[in-house]
Amino acid sequence: MPDLIQHAIGTSVETVICLDTHKVGSHAGQLCATRLAWLDEILGNTPNKPALIFMHHPPLALGLSQQDANMLEDHETFFDALARNQNNQ
Repeated sequence: MPDLIQHAIGTSVETVICLDTHKVGSHAGQLCATRLAWLDEILGNTPNKPALIFMHHPPLALGLSQQDANMLEDHETFFDALARNQNNQ
């Protein structure tokens, strides 16, 4: 994916997803439409395997003030993508 640093690795057991959540000009994270579509495609193509998702910005508050201020801004879309697919853990 041009301009994004993300990839997926399929193993016989699971799909490992490294998701780029960088937001230009901000310390917070972002899941734009392009990244969301890519995530949906990866999850949709591997419905019978658990998905392990790694990303820099947490999609929920951790109780750490600095980290919580810079979490994934559009975390609802991330959780919606997980809910649409049954292979997340």
